[in-house]
Amino acid sequence: MLEARKLSAQVKQDQAGKLWSWLSVLVFVATMAVVASVWIGLNFQAPPPDKSQEKMTLAHAQALSTVSNLNGMLAPDQELTPELIQQLAAFSSPLTDFAQMVAVATRISPDSLDTQTWPGKINALVTDIKIVSEGQEALGVYFPLRDLLLGVYKPKGPLNPKQMAEGSAARAFYAATLDWVNLTVLPVATSATSPSPAASTPLVLGLVPKLTWANLAKGLPIWREINTQLDALEAEAKQTEDPARAKLAKELLAILAKNDGLQTIRKADDAWSKMIAAHDRLITSLGQLPSEPQVVLAPPPWDWSRLAFPGTSSQGLLVGLGMLLLSMVVNVTGYVVRRNHLRVLAERWLGVNQQLEAAVRTVDVPLAKLFSASTQCQAI
Repeated sequence: MLEARKLSAQVKQDQAGKLWSWLSVLVFVATMAVVASVWIGLNFQAPPPDKSQEKMTLAHAQALSTVSNLNGMLAPDQELTPELIQQLAAFSSPLTDFAQMVAVATRISPDSLDTQTWPGKINALVTDIKIVSEGQEALGVYFPLRDLLLGVYKPKGPLNPKQMAEGSAARAFYAATLDWVNLTVLPVATSATSPSPAASTPLVLGLVPKLTWANLAKGLPIWREINTQLDALEAEAKQTEDPARAKLAKELLAILAKNDGLQTIRKADDAWSKMIAAHDRLITSLGQLPSEPQVVLAPPPWDWSRLAFPGTSSQGLLVGLGMLLLSMVVNVTGYVVRRNHLRVLAERWLGVNQQLEAAVRTVDVPLAKLFSASTQCQAI
């Protein structure tokens, strides 16, 4: 009886049949999913691909071209002219437009000061370009101021450099003036210059001046020296130990004040220093540009085309046909497996029944005799 119960439980569970049934269902569902994806692909068109990154790549290339042109105008041998300053100022507009585009595409603040990003880098560039542009007026007085200072001395001016005592502030101011003037002359002039400052004066006055970024930078320590000597002249004019030096210092200061040279020198030194600092920062910034910005795209809206078959419709139909054939194979195989399984169970049931019948026969005769004896006893 125990064997019969076990066999009955196995028939109810039918593990092999359930397995093949589930497998058939899964293959059928997969087949329907492929067919549905092909239908979706035929009836729902996918939205056009986003070209924001391509536009950003093109704008980035144009920005690099603009930066290259800007870098060329900052070359050390580039002559500083009003036209050049205006061209530099014109770079602010395209660079600012690119910074605004990058800020929107990458979700960065357009007022960012982080030079590791394009908006921050361009904001720094535009600020320095503005400083250079504002120095155009100061560059306009460069050569007039040079001629003004040199015109103080003979042969055109009232003061004779030979009468200036060695070590005096007036002599040092004159030497600094000549050093500044010699920065703006052609190199051919240096071979004929005399060791004496007085002898070199007629030569430098007759040469064509040229102001470049390099000359502007080289003049920085000389302007500092000229301003230092102006302070020394003011102090020397107030001293009483050497009346001759004090008189000469007062005369030089009076000549400079008469032509508004003192105030011009002070203002020009500050403006030129700012221009040089801005130029150096521009060169440094242009040599450390960020990489191409990567556009941050918003999540696209839901679209049925996401469920479309990834390949072409013909490929999808071929896959669907293959899945259908696979479903047929799975069903046939499941049928064969279940049939064999039922056959095995039937044979086992038959064996159990035969065992039960044999057991019943073995006890049938004794039970009949016992029943007959019991009947006779009741009759007596």
